[in-house]
Amino acid sequence: MRLYQATPPLFFKHRNDPSDSYDRERFKDFKRILLSEEDCDKGPEATIALIRSLLEKFADYTPQRS
Repeated sequence: MRLYQATPPLFFKHRNDPSDSYDRERFKDFKRILLSEEDCDKGPEATIALIRSLLEKFADYTPQRS
């Protein structure tokens, strides 16, 4: 599963999900945040809380690549 937000450009994905060309092309300017098995093993509420905290942490993110 992949979650993304356009502003700021954040892209969440599970570490074990394989990368593909769509990810590299579509999300090349996004901050890629990989979620580990441990990040997701405490249930959906805990995972959503983690994602919310990461959204706050990276609220001012701007792409570094051009």
